[in-house]
This record gives sequence, structure tokens and C-alpha cells, in this order.
Amino acid sequence: MAISGLSKDEINAKLDNLIKIMKDTVARGIAGDGQLPGPIGLKRKAKRLKERAESLRTCDTYLCLLNAYAYAVAEEMQQETL
Repeated sequence: MAISGLSKDEINAKLDNLIKIMKDTVARGIAGDGQLPGPIGLKRKAKRLKERAESLRTCDTYLCLLNAYAYAVAEEMQQETL
């Protein structure tokens, strides 16, 4: 039993759920189009960044995809907070 009082299986189940939430957030962010909420009128970038990264044939592809995923999460967080 861990410090939390949960069993190993319970901890793994919670971690699995957390990973699912993270993957879903990235997927929604990558699929999103249009403008972010708020007065500035920023356009979403994650989808375009991912498309560009996938077209690269360099060793930088991984970092460009990581950047797209980070944008996706940030855009989703912006969507939820306003």
C-alpha cells in the first residue's frame, strides 16, 4: 500500500485515467480550428503546426510535433477558462 492508502491497482487505474484525459485534450486541441475565445481574436495554431511537422523529413520532426501538442493543450485550456 502506498502513502496515499491506495493499492497499486487503484493507483494504476488513476494514472490510466489521467493519461486518457491528457490524450483526449491533445486530440481535441489538434482537431480544433478557428479562433480562440477572448477579446484578442487569436487563431488556433496546433492543427497547422502538426500538419507542418508531419510533412518534415528531418530530425526536428519530433520536436515540431511536441510543440504542436503543447499548443493543442494550451489552446484547449484557453477554451475552457474563458
